[in-house]
Amino acid sequence: MVTVTPVHERLWKVTHGDELAGYVDAIDARDGIRYRARRLNVRYRRWVALGEYWELQAAIDALAG
Repeated sequence: MVTVTPVHERLWKVTHGDELAGYVDAIDARDGIRYRARRLNVRYRRWVALGEYWELQAAIDALAG
């Protein structure tokens, strides 16, 4: 089960079961707001962007898949 928890106005935490799947943040683009899905790469200790999407649900789905 995927759970989305708002962290603040432009950031959401996405969990899959009990595990953190990643975060989605809203970023300003020329044509409107885009939603960026990011996952933590523990081995390299850095965030990896999975993509930018026009819809929040699409970014959540990228993390949940």
